[in-house]
Amino acid sequence: MSRSAVGGFRSGSARLGTPLDAYDNTPASLARGIRTSTYPSPGDPAKMAKAIIDSVEQTPAPTRIALGSDAYTYIHTALTERLADLEAQHDLAASTDFPAQAS
Repeated sequence: MSRSAVGGFRSGSARLGTPLDAYDNTPASLARGIRTSTYPSPGDPAKMAKAIIDSVEQTPAPTRIALGSDAYTYIHTALTERLADLEAQHDLAASTDFPAQAS
């Protein structure tokens, strides 16, 4: 089973309610960009569907599928930041081991 990370895809099917001021300056406010077409949506829905269907035939199946160049960029940035955070802790992590035993 694969998990999909989907970027912006133009389908024209989004139906949104009235925006609430309480959600200004929150991630939820990104939905407003869908209504005004200011949110970048480089993805082709037909290609997305084909990629998902084709992934079923892959052996082994991919654990995750990044669909859309924007999704790839977001994921790559997040993982790069997480890896940098981890690498900064290398010496600390090693310092908590038992002393190496002589053989």
